[in-house]
Amino acid sequence: MIRRAETRDIDRLIKLRMQLIKEANTIQDDSALLEIEENNKCYIHNELNKTFFSWVIEEDGEIIAVSGLNILAKPPTYTNPTGKEGFIMNIYVVPYARGKGYATCLVNEIIGYLKQTDCRKVSLVATDAGRHVYEKIGFKIKHAVMEYDLLTEGY
Repeated sequence: MIRRAETRDIDRLIKLRMQLIKEANTIQDDSALLEIEENNKCYIHNELNKTFFSWVIEEDGEIIAVSGLNILAKPPTYTNPTGKEGFIMNIYVVPYARGKGYATCLVNEIIGYLKQTDCRKVSLVATDAGRHVYEKIGFKIKHAVMEYDLLTEGY
């Protein structure tokens, strides 16, 4: 069953987000993530169903797959006259449930939702493991984004 996440799901959303962060960054030491976890709790409590939306898939009453969507407001441009953009994040499926199409279902649910809004674009950052899922849906790699790390002076 796929559904939009609710306040009662926040603890599980955070737990699965932390699992994603650990897997994507190959982190073994949980103590390194304590600050990130606290900040995630604060963020999700404050932003769920405001600027951050989440859909989950349940199996036997257990959340086994999760997604996140940020709605961003930017100045309007020629290619995006509303300035509204979606940013998909936190696509995570528990290991034993992978390969069943759950990530695809979540992304398609988000795209369906966004088509009912005034968002004109949606983007995401793919892990190597998930890239093929997004390419099948129709996402294309764009290389124009540059990043500067304020904590390490760009490096």
